[in-house]
Amino acid sequence: MYTKKKQIIFIMVIIIAVILSIKLYEISVVNIQMNDKINTYDKELKKFKSELKETVDKKNYYKSDEYIEKIAREQENLVKKNDIIFVTEN
Repeated sequence: MYTKKKQIIFIMVIIIAVILSIKLYEISVVNIQMNDKINTYDKELKKFKSELKETVDKKNYYKSDEYIEKIAREQENLVKKNDIIFVTEN
């Protein structure tokens, strides 16, 4: 009788160990999937940060005196004081 109890306990321990192993495997699979998602989101975040920086840099450039002067010279044909102007026949 004592050996039958040991056999039942041994079988229960084996069953519990198998169940725990299966759950541990499932958790590790979910962990790998979550790490993949985190890596994907990190890449997207870096991309968006880069795009934001570019946009802010462009905005600052468009507000700069350098850009305003460039547009004034190129599109409006304005000149600075003391600029030398050459006129050609077209």
